[in-house]
Amino acid sequence: MPEATASGEEHRPVTPAVLRKVLMSPNTSGDLQDEVWRRLIRWAREVGSDGKPVCVAVAAPALSRQVSHLAAGCSASAVVGLDDLEAEVVVGFLERIGTLDIDDLAVRRVCGRLVDAGVRRARRAVRLADAEARDDLDACVSLAAASGHPETVLWRAVRAGVMAPEESELIARTRLEGRTLSAEAVRQEVGLRTAWTRRRQAETQLLEALRIDSI
Repeated sequence: MPEATASGEEHRPVTPAVLRKVLMSPNTSGDLQDEVWRRLIRWAREVGSDGKPVCVAVAAPALSRQVSHLAAGCSASAVVGLDDLEAEVVVGFLERIGTLDIDDLAVRRVCGRLVDAGVRRARRAVRLADAEARDDLDACVSLAAASGHPETVLWRAVRAGVMAPEESELIARTRLEGRTLSAEAVRQEVGLRTAWTRRRQAETQLLEALRIDSI
């Protein structure tokens, strides 16, 4: 981390806790807060991946507050859990660290802009989850109404080449076992939007195959 110096003293490392205390002090002006964050972001970019967790640690109180606000108003809680919201907020925060123009002194509320980016990303995830929870329920109904047990239908679809095994597993785990789409996206190491798109495409192909009785 950046080091602070005082007259006649050796360099001493500044911990995230110390920075948080300074930044949250009522005696710290907005201009000084922005300057600290500009330096912190510059340092984080220089050191790479090791620096970003420090930024998250310094901004932890603000990030936690926003996650709590999002969770309180989340209409898709069955799909997007608290851990999912936290992850989306942090990812958006970290992404903005890499793109914010810290050389433009007209850019104010530096930390606030980073946190806002995290909130926007989380809200997009909530909207996506809410939409997929509403729009694709008929896929489950059609699947259950098909001849045989739903898992058997999925197995037949894989055997017929209608979908890949991982797509069948994604449908089974999220539609039949009640797992969240966000959790499955993490397990399959893909983004939430990618997981949603894959499932929607696979379900569309499955329903078409059922309609023409090809499986």
